[in-house]
Amino acid sequence: MGVVIFGVASVFLFIKLFGNKSGLVINKQGIIDNTNSSSVGLISWSEITKIYKKKVISIEILIIEIKNPEEYIQKANGLKKLGLRQNLKSYGTPITLTSVGLKCSFNELERLILESYNQNKQMKN
Repeated sequence: MGVVIFGVASVFLFIKLFGNKSGLVINKQGIIDNTNSSSVGLISWSEITKIYKKKVISIEILIIEIKNPEEYIQKANGLKKLGLRQNLKSYGTPITLTSVGLKCSFNELERLILESYNQNKQMKN
């Protein structure tokens, strides 16, 4: 089982390292997540209800709570759907972000996302 999981993870890592697709894009519409195998694509600012960090073992992750988690899970297929369901069960949301695989630190990722989220919230009010 470990060989299968490691093999699948290695393929995704290889694609991520040598692909030319940006891992994460932050723009006026929201966050476009292409960071890992359970990425969901565009997460609209209007869908996000809360963002906070959590430490799991020794890895810090951003928890992105959204209005309609089932909608994101239903758009996914196969292993991605299983990963999103597991995230929902573990963290209360299918969407989590780490800086693993990105060219920035976790603190920088957190700062950029929170600044953009807060700016967008202010513009809506």
